[in-house]
Amino acid sequence: MRFVFKAKDQDGKAKSGTIETASKELAFQILQENKLIPVSIERDAGDDQFGKYFKKTFDKASTKDLVVFFRQLQALIGSKVPVVYSLRAISDQSESKYLSSIVKDIANDIEDGSSFSQALTRYPDTFPTVVTSVIKAGEISGNLESSIKNVAISMEKNYRITAKIRGALIYPAFVLATAFVVGFASVTFIIPKLTAIVADMDAELPWHTMLVIKLGHFMENYWWAVLVVIFGVIFSVIYYIKTDAGKKEWDRIKLDLPVLGKMFQYLYIVRFAGNLVILLEGGVSIVQSLVTVSEVVNNDVYRRMILACADE
Repeated sequence: MRFVFKAKDQDGKAKSGTIETASKELAFQILQENKLIPVSIERDAGDDQFGKYFKKTFDKASTKDLVVFFRQLQALIGSKVPVVYSLRAISDQSESKYLSSIVKDIANDIEDGSSFSQALTRYPDTFPTVVTSVIKAGEISGNLESSIKNVAISMEKNYRITAKIRGALIYPAFVLATAFVVGFASVTFIIPKLTAIVADMDAELPWHTMLVIKLGHFMENYWWAVLVVIFGVIFSVIYYIKTDAGKKEWDRIKLDLPVLGKMFQYLYIVRFAGNLVILLEGGVSIVQSLVTVSEVVNNDVYRRMILACADE
């Protein structure tokens, strides 16, 4: 959701702008973390649900865009170019209009007195908690260039691993989709044509053949209803998975899937280890690192296990 806010800084200077976040409460928290005193926070009237869906689906920064962004930023800062000038230069060169707009806003926030890490927290959907934590640790330790380099390396590794997994899933998904289309077309259009030939034979048919014939007749007349039910079930499952209870259940099921379960386990372990390393190397404490990683591992089962380790 997009929220329009009005706030005051610690000197009483008026500030205004927009924040992209999941709720009004989170927007309030982000303003406080940026040392701003909220005066008003309202839902942007232009932030309609269709626009939100369209923006999240088509108008966003990809992992590849972020890898390029942090690589360029590391090179510029390593050349002693100030952060604000580096961000503006990257914004002008970025191929992603969405990321370019965000980077410009971040540069403006830094000019207004925010730190780099504080400016990043305004965009949690683009820059996860682990990134802002590493950048913040780099700012405190005075080793920002190294922190940015660690973020770029970690994102690049995650991008390559995710790309390999997606590539491995493309062929099975294509085979299943093709099998469904061929099977549906055969039962709906081909079997009813063959039924007339079988009927002319005037022979007693086995029960399973009769079942296929009746199924063909049913599909010939009600194929549209079957499609409605199938798509209805698919959308219902997707909607349920987006709920808290559904996501937890889906996270558990993914780990128990044959073949794919091992792949998902490998992905989560690599994501956990990679993010934990860059947090620890950035100077973040082990407990805080575990808490932060638990939020970005993106699986409830692993999240609870990691938090249990942090508590101990």
